[in-house]
Amino acid sequence: MKRTAEIILSVIGVIISALLSLFVGGFTALFSNDKVRREMEAELAANPDFAASDIVVVMDFIDLATNVGWFAVAGGVIGIVLGAVAIFSLKGNKNPKLAGILLIIAAVLVGVMAFFFFGWIPALFFLIAGIVSLVRKSRKTEEVI
Repeated sequence: MKRTAEIILSVIGVIISALLSLFVGGFTALFSNDKVRREMEAELAANPDFAASDIVVVMDFIDLATNVGWFAVAGGVIGIVLGAVAIFSLKGNKNPKLAGILLIIAAVLVGVMAFFFFGWIPALFFLIAGIVSLVRKSRKTEEVI
């Protein structure tokens, strides 16, 4: 039995997880740099529309996003690894039950670890592929003697 649907959904999940990891990792690395943070604070202070309390709120939000960012990157990497292993398990219908379990684990981990950075999107693809992989039964062929 071909597992094309599950493989395609898994590949889409892996690609989105990779893009998520790259984007969030770049964002986190950029805003973790002290020089960038000082320039941002100076730009916000120079803007007359921002009060001092607004600047503190913006910088606190950036601190929170950078602290959570590395956690989201780890979730994306976990999604890439588990998704790739599941794809290889689905190729040739080698072990679809293992692939389904790995995809559901990837969905939960990516969804929880990177939820606020749109991690629920690859988690949705992984979850659908995992459920289909577990539920779909292979056809039994009868030999005619």
